[in-house]
Formats: sequence, C-alpha cells, structure tokens
Amino acid sequence: MSSPLITIENLSITRESTTILDGVDLTVEEGTLLGVVGPNGAGKTTLLRAIDGSISMTTGSVRVGDIAVESADATTISQQVASVPQNTSIAFNFDARTIVEMGRTPHQSRLGSWTATDDKAVEEAIEQVDAGEFVDQSVTTLSGGERQRILLARALAQQTPVLLLDEPTASLDIHRQIQTLESVARLVEMGKTAMAAIHDLNLAARYCDVVCLLTDGSVTAIGPPAEVFTTSALADTFGGYPVVTTDLITGAASVTTLPENHSDRSDTTGNDQSTETQHGEDETVTNRSEHRNQTVTQPVIHIIGHGQPVITAMSELVAAGYAVTIGPVPAGSVTATTAHRIATSVITVPAYEGVTEAARTELQSMVNKAAVVIVTQIGLKKHMNSIATTVGRAENIIILSQQQHQNQHRHTTHIDSDPIETAIDKLPHCHDTVIRKTTDCTSVASMIKTLLKPASEDQ
Repeated sequence: MSSPLITIENLSITRESTTILDGVDLTVEEGTLLGVVGPNGAGKTTLLRAIDGSISMTTGSVRVGDIAVESADATTISQQVASVPQNTSIAFNFDARTIVEMGRTPHQSRLGSWTATDDKAVEEAIEQVDAGEFVDQSVTTLSGGERQRILLARALAQQTPVLLLDEPTASLDIHRQIQTLESVARLVEMGKTAMAAIHDLNLAARYCDVVCLLTDGSVTAIGPPAEVFTTSALADTFGGYPVVTTDLITGAASVTTLPENHSDRSDTTGNDQSTETQHGEDETVTNRSEHRNQTVTQPVIHIIGHGQPVITAMSELVAAGYAVTIGPVPAGSVTATTAHRIATSVITVPAYEGVTEAARTELQSMVNKAAVVIVTQIGLKKHMNSIATTVGRAENIIILSQQQHQNQHRHTTHIDSDPIETAIDKLPHCHDTVIRKTTDCTSVASMIKTLLKPASEDQ
C-alpha cells in the first residue's frame, strides 16, 4: 500500500463563535482520488483551504509529504499543492493563456527567466482541459464553464503532487463534467494525489477511490463509495430518503433521493443488515433484516421476473414506499444485483438451472405475505406451471407485458398471451384476481394504490 501523502490530525477551525471544522482526522494515500462530500456548510471548502494553507487553523496539524502546512511559506506550499477554487470570477482582463502561465510562478525564482519547461507545462495543461479554442481570448469573454477549465489548466501547469478541486464540475455541462473528472482520474493513475469537494454523489461514486462524508464539520464516514454511500448514512447527513442502487452501465453506486416524508427510513442498500439462507449452490434467499420485516407496515409486493421491466417496477415501488420482495431471479443477473440493493427479500437461483423445492417453498411464503404479486418475463419456462400454481392463489396478481392487445374487458387490459399468463389462466380459482397491464400504460405503483384502496374510500 502507498504511504499517506496528506495527513490531517485533530484539525479544528473556529471563526468568531462558529466551529467550521471539529477534530478532523484524515489521511490521503498517494495516487488516490478522495472525494469530500456533504451538505452545504459542512466544511468541505474550509478543509481544502486548510490543506493549501489559505486559512489558519485553530488546533491540529496538516502535513503534505514532509511539509507542515501551518509553518510553511506560500511558495513551498504552492510547489506541493495546486488548487482549483469554486469561484471562477477573475478580476483582471487577462487573456486566458496568461492565467494558465501563472501556474508556473512557484517554480520560478525572483530573477529567473521563462524556459522551455514552462512552455511545455502550459501547453500540456491547456491540451488536458481542451481549452485550445479559447485560450487566447480575454477571460472576461469566457463562460463560467470555460473559466473553470482555465483555472484547472492553471493548477495542472503548476505540476504539483497534490491537486485540490472545490466543486470542479459546478459550472460545467454534462459532457465537460465527465471530461474533467476523466482527466483528473488519468492524472491520479499517473501518480498524482487529488482531493475534490463534490456535490454530485453519483459522480463521486463513479470517479473517487475513497469518499469522506463530512457532516457539521466532522468526518462521519470514510472509505470506498460503495461502503460509505448507504441509505442510513446519507439520510442522516442529507435528509430525505436516499435509495442506493447500482448503476447498470458503470457498476458504481447510484443515489436517488426521495422526499423527507418517505415512509421507510431503513437501510435498503443491504450493506449493514442483510442475512442470507443458503439452499444450495448459487441459490439464496436474502432477507434485509428481521427487524425491518417485523416493523414494516406498508403492503408487501412480490415480483416474479427479470429484466428492465422488473427493475423499473421494483424501483418505482420502493420509491412509493412499498416493501418489495422478488424471486426467483437468476443469480448474478442485473436484476439480482439491483434487488440485493433495494428489495426487502430476494430469492436467487442458478442461471439456466431449475428451481428447487426449497426455493418454491420460499416463494410460497413470500406470495402468502404479499398483498399483490407481479409477474413478468421470468426466464424459467421449464418451471412455468409450477410457479403459476404457486402464485395462482395470490390475493391479487398483475401480469406485465410489453405488447398490448386492442380488446378491453372488465376494466382490465388484455395482452397477447404469454406462457405465464396461459398457465395462470388455467387455474380456475384465479380468474377474478388477475389484472393485465402493459409496461407503457399506468404506472405499477398507481395501479397497486387503486387496487388496494379500501372499499370505504370509494363510497
């Protein structure tokens, strides 16, 4: 493991009667991108300013390599630490290239001359931020995003081992946000150490090796994003109801925050409380927690199927406050991965293999507890009839399909038949319990809300 390049011990900063940072202990390993996340006023900018020496400390110490920041002069610190501020305003009417060239100042003596090394550093920095088209314009004519890129280029031209960035993507469009953080990530791969205060949790999860969760001036969690970004930790820090899932494209943690009055504040990430019961190789039933199952009061919805329609329905129902169980789903599938993040209980079975008796027993138990069972593409055609028999006596069944038929009957939407629908329809006792809907009509949550509405509300 690399050695710490930044070491912060018992750092506190108080201004007048306000404590901004309170006893912060933090180390940043060399060649690491550490993201500092937290709400407005948590102390993120102040922490970065303490590292570059632009704000005095009340107590504690900050070391960058062998340098004690609190006792070092500005030139010495600037040779080790480059900063990109959040505020992109520039008071003087310089051309943008001159701003970038200012990054070379710490490396020049009072009587020293400009060298080819300085030229190379400036040109490389301009190229890294893709600022060639406007680098010779006046900074007063540039947009906020363009000025942000020029200030980043100035920091890169400084060629320091440590790079500090305060909201580096705040003024950028989506493409430039990704471009900027990709550039920082490449620098880190080459050995640079970077710290960035980032508001966008999804960008932090995607690009940061480590995240530090800062709350009211104190570090409340630090580690890989997948470990720090849990529903409980983020809810305590930011409020609301953060639902943490896995991004289907990047594989990083993805955070969606719901309103403060969301009915379930328990941890749906599965990072803290999940337990598993083994039924066989690659076959499990995962329960998020016994406490949650005992205390949850919202209706339980069970889903059978996999693929994007299931993921969409599952996310929608969790956001609406329902407890969602799911299975059987193929182990290792995207559906299973997402379900382990946000569902209450999950039954997984080996891909391309059969459903065991143990799994069918667990399925029956979940169906018995569910107010509604949703069935869609289940990918287990060999076991279609047995699964249909298991769910056939459910109180309410919704069959999802992506193909809509034109005929309508008894306030339900009929769809082109599929194997699971045919199998369920063969069970004589369930005809009045089945609702068929397509994935492009009324939302599943709205349908369930209507379905479960007490009869007294209709009077």
